[in-house]
Amino acid sequence: MVKMNNSIFTKGFSFLIASLCFLLIPYAYAGSSMKASSYFGTYLIHDIRNIGGSITSDSEAAKWIGKSVEIGTRKFSIRNIELLRPIYRMESIRIEKQEGNVIPKDLSIFWGVDTERTHVRRILVFEKASDRHAYEKIEVLDENSLIEIYDGRIYFLRRIDKKSIKKRAN
Repeated sequence: MVKMNNSIFTKGFSFLIASLCFLLIPYAYAGSSMKASSYFGTYLIHDIRNIGGSITSDSEAAKWIGKSVEIGTRKFSIRNIELLRPIYRMESIRIEKQEGNVIPKDLSIFWGVDTERTHVRRILVFEKASDRHAYEKIEVLDENSLIEIYDGRIYFLRRIDKKSIKKRAN
């Protein structure tokens, strides 16, 4: 029979549990209580901000101002992208503003947009349910304002039509 020192075993087990908890508590999580359907509707690209290098000229990018964006169960469309029957998931990213924490560059808060936020919420758009990586990521500023970061620019979207989601009675 093997005798174990309880204090070493207890300390090791406590360390193991604490390490697992640290690894399993995500910095960003998907599938929260937020619903992507809350943001379904038609939006208008009303402003564009240049944030870095781009292969698209300023004049080409400016042509998107005033164009509509569709977010819904049957279709997701923005610029030249159109997905039929897209899958949506929500993501919330906690922003820690302590010294030494670097905010990821794929978030608008990094570029100075609405910097007082403590969380950034994003709508993740997938082509298929089996996809591991989102086809598009759309940030939520509020219930009527969204942001897309693409090709060195931030596209600001404003809701012009809210879609009501009704379940069909069979």
